Amino acid sequence: QYNTTYPLTAPFVSTGEIVTFRIGIASDLDRDSKSKSKPNEFISYYKKGYLSYNKLKQHVNVKWDPQPPVILSSSYSQKGRGMELSELIVYDGRLLSFDDRTGMIYEILNNNKVIPWVVLADGNGH
Repeated sequence: QYNTTYPLTAPFVSTGEIVTFRIGIASDLDRDSKSKSKPNEFISYYKKGYLSYNKLKQHVNVKWDPQPPVILSSSYSQKGRGMELSELIVYDGRLLSFDDRTGMIYEILNNNKVIPWVVLADGNGH
């Protein structure tokens, strides 16, 4: 059975014409993802906020949480680079992000930890 749960929150209507969604973003730091303080560690920043859509005015507003971004980290890398997260998606109730350098798909847990979920290899398999 497919899990349709959205892990950040379900959309909610704050007034008759405004619908608000819980959103998140992740950074792709490319070569700057190598941790300055921990050897063999790579980082990405994850921040949450709210996107509100006013149906009547057809206006969108984004408000970020006041806390600083959370640091997501992993030791997985390819040729000295890793955690180059490029997208956040929800699949089967999981919040996932893709490392476009290593091909790793990470699951972002509610405690802001990342765990490797799938590795997508390139090439012809040889």
